[in-house]
Amino acid sequence: MNDVTLEALEKVFSQPPGEVELLLIGAGERLVPIPSDIKSLLQAKSIRSDPMATAHAVSTYNILLGEKRKVAAALIAAM
Repeated sequence: MNDVTLEALEKVFSQPPGEVELLLIGAGERLVPIPSDIKSLLQAKSIRSDPMATAHAVSTYNILLGEKRKVAAALIAAM
């Protein structure tokens, strides 16, 4: 998950508290754990995170957005 960096997620981290409650991370073709430094910062900002394959992240994002949930997504194209 080399593409998921603190810099890449800067827009998520810069949101006001409570604006993003869940970050979905689509890591390509399969689930890849979130790096510990990023996981720690997300927890400190009270943002839950869920890594998954990108196709699943896209579907989940659309469902949650339709439910008016405060969700964000970081998506890596599946190759």
